[in-house]
Parts: sequence; C-alpha cells; structure tokens
Amino acid sequence: NRRLGIDGYELLREIARGGQAVVYLAKRLADGKAVAVKILTDQGDRRAIKRLQSEAAVLRRLDHPNIVACHEVIATDHACYLVMDYVPGVPLTVLLDEMSIRRASLTSLRNMLDMLAKVCRALHAAHEAGVTHRDIKPPNIRIDEQGTPFLLDFGLATVADESTQFNSMHTAVDHGHFVGTLFWSSPEQISGGEATRASDIWSLGLILHQMLTANAAPYSFDRGIASAIRDASRGQVRIPESFIPAVAELGDGADLYARSLLAYMLSPRPSDRPQTALIAAERLDS
Repeated sequence: NRRLGIDGYELLREIARGGQAVVYLAKRLADGKAVAVKILTDQGDRRAIKRLQSEAAVLRRLDHPNIVACHEVIATDHACYLVMDYVPGVPLTVLLDEMSIRRASLTSLRNMLDMLAKVCRALHAAHEAGVTHRDIKPPNIRIDEQGTPFLLDFGLATVADESTQFNSMHTAVDHGHFVGTLFWSSPEQISGGEATRASDIWSLGLILHQMLTANAAPYSFDRGIASAIRDASRGQVRIPESFIPAVAELGDGADLYARSLLAYMLSPRPSDRPQTALIAAERLDS
C-alpha cells in the first residue's frame, strides 16, 4: 500500500479485476475493518477517474441492504481510489458455473431465484433514486457466505435528470467505444440508444435465462460473432425447448410460467418489459 500511496489502508490481496480497475481486499488501519478498495489500472485516464468519482457519488445516494456501500474516495495528485464495503463470498458467476457442471437440485434453483428476486428489489431501489446501472451481469453480483446477494460496480451508472426521470440517460457509446458488456446489454444499448431501467431489466432477464438453462448461450454463434451481435441488437434470444429438470420440479405449469417470464423480461421492445424491477421480483416470487 505504500507503493500505491493509500494512507490508512493495508492492501491484502486482489479479489476482482475488470477492464479498467482492480479491486483489492484491504484492512483499514484505524479499526482493522475489512474493506474493498477499487484502484484504476490507468491512473492517467481522466475519463476513468471521473467515472470512479461518479460511482462514489451514485453509491452515496443509494441505501439498500443488497447494494454495496461506499466509504470514501481517496484522491491524490496522482491517483484516485474508491473504498467500499467488502462482501466476503463469490461472484454469481461461480454459482452459475456450478449449475452447469452438475445437475441443479430443486433447492439450489429456488435459492438462485430468491437471490435474483433480491437483486431485482435492490435494482428497483436504485431506479427509484434515479440511477440506472447499465452493466448488470453475474460478475457484478456478489453472494456472501449466507447466500445474500449484493449488487456491485456502479462505475457505468447514470443518474436521470429529475425533470425527465429515466428519459435522459446517456447512450451506450462513449467517444466511439461501446460502454458496458456487449452480450449482457439490451438491444437498445447495443444499437447505441438510451439506457433506461428497462435496459437493466433486460440484463436481469439474461441472468434468469442462465439460471433456467444451466448457462446455455442466449445467442447463436454458429454463423460467427457478427451474426450473434446482430441477433443481440434485435433482441433475438434463443430460448431452448426445455429448461433444467429442476424447473419442472417447481410444480405443474412451472415450465410454461418460466418461459412466459423470460419472454416478458427479454422482450425486444423496452416498453413491453416489466415497467419496474419490483414487478420482476414479484413474478420471480410467484
């Protein structure tokens, strides 16, 4: 930590790495508390620094038990760091991978759906505060040791103009580069349109797709990546003829209900999706 110049913290180990930042587990020296410290890989990238400062501002306006909390931003002449709650556990990606390796039990599927419903409620709270996440995907959902999910990484989030509420979001293209994670983004984002709360709900629908299919690809890559991108930009998701066996074990009509919910959350037209993430949560609870 001396080399990086983070006064008051001891960096312990790397816990996550993305395209623009690395997250470390750290100890706050004042009280020994475990925290997460997000450090930009390129401290000379002024846009990245601005996004990190914006992420801190977004987190400070959110107060929900399933959204990671921000402690402070440390800014020096040469660097900028974000200190957040540390969530011991694993990213949702790990649990989804386990489902694809071995047959998912009814209990594990129910637990996964319960986690997703909690994430929907956390996202609803963010939306109500005027925040759109824009990068919902399994690596940005961390599951703690008790099975509680936490929504992370608001680095690409936008805050709606209060006078237009969700109708004045930035597009998914920044200085000619796509912002977000391509195949987790909604059709309107991939097409360069505005990101709204309906865009976040689409991404939640893709996570549900993974849960119900044991990680089956939502788009066909048989004809190459360009064809898959075209399908993604049109919202042409592949829904398999059958889900994992545990879906049928949920009860009579569960397969049809799951198929209907997927079609609802993954409607190509944003206006045809659930109008709030809370509606999606309630449908998951049904």
